[in-house]
Amino acid sequence: MKRYVLGVDIGSSKTHALVVGEHGELLGMGEAGAGNHQTVGYDGMAAALRTASGQALAAAGLQAEQLAAVGLGVSGYDWPSQLPQMIQIVREAGIHAPVEVVNDAVLGLVAGAPDLWGLALVSGSGSNCRGRDRHGREGRVAGEGVPFGEYGGGTELAFLSFQAVSRAWSRRGPTTRLSEVLVDEVGAVSVDDLIEGVSVGRYDVSNRVAPRIFAVARAGDAVAIDLLTQLGHGLADMAAGVIRQLALEQEEFPVVLVGSLFKGGPLLTEPLAQALHAVAPGAWFTHLSAPPVVGGALLALQRLGPVTPGTRTRLLDQVAAQRWAST
Repeated sequence: MKRYVLGVDIGSSKTHALVVGEHGELLGMGEAGAGNHQTVGYDGMAAALRTASGQALAAAGLQAEQLAAVGLGVSGYDWPSQLPQMIQIVREAGIHAPVEVVNDAVLGLVAGAPDLWGLALVSGSGSNCRGRDRHGREGRVAGEGVPFGEYGGGTELAFLSFQAVSRAWSRRGPTTRLSEVLVDEVGAVSVDDLIEGVSVGRYDVSNRVAPRIFAVARAGDAVAIDLLTQLGHGLADMAAGVIRQLALEQEEFPVVLVGSLFKGGPLLTEPLAQALHAVAPGAWFTHLSAPPVVGGALLALQRLGPVTPGTRTRLLDQVAAQRWAST
């Protein structure tokens, strides 16, 4: 009897679902809105799961009872204590097949790694790093940014940029064009107004400034270049921790780069590579080109048995022809 699986990516802005046959045949797709319980609550998460999975099952002409396994990646699923709540939501959606629940960063890893193991390094508005070894053992960081000493995303870059501007303002550090950029970004009238405004909560320097920091760095601003170097080293620091947790120092493995900041190019990736290769010389980099939901389907297929390269390629090729081809 033919077996079917469901892969779901419950994200902070959108939720995607795929129904896939056991040999990687794409049978149905579904989409819903945000499902991160930290922003929409558990009821909102459940609604997003029901909508996206229901659409995918309907497109495949199947019922939930016909599913053999489910792979579920959830933005906001960060700690083992949350697992019972995740499982309960899946069951309330009428899905009773065996389910594997992971943080959504793991989906990017599984979708982008040829053998479904290695590291995923995320650098978008925030940052994260998750890893799996060839036996399925996982390693991780907190993914919580500055309070946890993790510097790898746009929020942390904005934080560092304001510190640099503050240092320039008080003559503790070199001048930088970032002062003009941050003044313009928040709508301040001067650097003095910016500093005062941030101190009293009138202004906030957010991750939206990240592309402008890259532009200033490309124009040769030494402070901006140094900030991107710091960010690259921060990403390498997170990856190195996960590498040590999984004892991958002497392995050859992929590091899947996920997130918009990696589009900034060598100013970020070169210091990242240099620092990371000092810990794991065999690590190699690849950019995620498939929608992360593919990782959910592959995790579900792994519940049925080893996923062959042909199965993975078949699924990737079929999804690439659809509207989710870009991430």
